[in-house]
Amino acid sequence: VNLRAGSNGINLSAGTPTHSSGLLVNSSGDVIAGNNILVVDVSAGNVGISSTAPAYKLDVAGSLGVDGDLTFVGAQQITTTTGNLTIDSGGTLVISDAVDLNNDLDVDATGQLSLLTTQGAANAIELIASAGGIDISTGSGTQDIDILGGASINLTAAESAADSIKITSSAGGIDILATGAAAGEDIDITATGSSINLTSTESVADSITLVSGTGGIDISTG
Repeated sequence: VNLRAGSNGINLSAGTPTHSSGLLVNSSGDVIAGNNILVVDVSAGNVGISSTAPAYKLDVAGSLGVDGDLTFVGAQQITTTTGNLTIDSGGTLVISDAVDLNNDLDVDATGQLSLLTTQGAANAIELIASAGGIDISTGSGTQDIDILGGASINLTAAESAADSIKITSSAGGIDILATGAAAGEDIDITATGSSINLTSTESVADSITLVSGTGGIDISTG
């Protein structure tokens, strides 16, 4: 074991004394171990792992493996300055604010936000609010919200209320289209044991219009 002191600091190593193979404490009090595998910047109060100039309290250049829980205290954010942020789960991925129900869980993207699963299950992606509602909004944006399904799209509410499912447009209209449907692939609006109400408050001659481009229109009591 070699211990060498000089103008640059103290070097402790096995064999030839170089900080790349040992432990160097320089004149500023910084600690450098094993070819910059661990760097402690005393003046900045930062620690780097494989980072020669750590810019954060813990600066890791490379992959980080965590075997256990990762807890953030206070209001924190996960930010990627360049490239994509991918959260990949080999099992079930749960993002929850169950610790404090008075706080929000915000997922923001200045680019594209994608939720992707390759699991072939009916509930491969679930958005669940055990208490309270779920809002999907573009805010003040001008882009659309598109819900696309290679199979069926189901909107289901178990709440026993008059407005258990509401589709509302505060400005502009609402279109329900089946432009690519074949014969027999209808748009069905069914109320079992209750009523269907079409209401318009617009004061024009055609405030409610039922139009069939080809074929007839049947209104029946069954």
